[in-house]
Amino acid sequence: TKRVEMIGLEQPGARGISDYQWSAQGRLLVDQVSDTGAERWLYVVDAATGAPRLVWHDRRDTRIYPAYLARWHADGRRILVVADIGERDHLYTVDAERPAASPVAVTSGDWDVAGERGAATVQVAGQDAAVFFTGTLKNPYERHVYRKAMTDPAPVAITQLPGVHVPVISPNGQHVALLWSD
Repeated sequence: TKRVEMIGLEQPGARGISDYQWSAQGRLLVDQVSDTGAERWLYVVDAATGAPRLVWHDRRDTRIYPAYLARWHADGRRILVVADIGERDHLYTVDAERPAASPVAVTSGDWDVAGERGAATVQVAGQDAAVFFTGTLKNPYERHVYRKAMTDPAPVAITQLPGVHVPVISPNGQHVALLWSD
């Protein structure tokens, strides 16, 4: 039999869901944001029990707009998070198995991990579980596609043409389909 059950997240009328995704191991990642955008919570929900477990909470009262995104890393343990922990939006990992885990920076610098109009595109693909994302490394007016394996010191540009690129990466990481605008 099929059943539909509610997940018991706190303050459903005052918080919204900005993102959610299933892991290959059958756990649900829920990215929740306050109505003001100042607070953010990451929960992992056990599919068998429906019980949410808080993995990470962030508060920044000076946040102007929340361009949130969270994705499971290919290892099924870490969560990739676009967060403005500093003054810029960057990629971080949060260990979903570790109590009170602190985010670990994947990218840094005087630029943003950003999308065409808000949240960035972030995908994990390939045998090395590289992270593909859109960002403003070239300049703040363009969005290029970058690839970064967790062992790489810096992101590598995938796109070169000036403009805004919106990618979809093949599961093996060998092909990119783009919407492009100059």
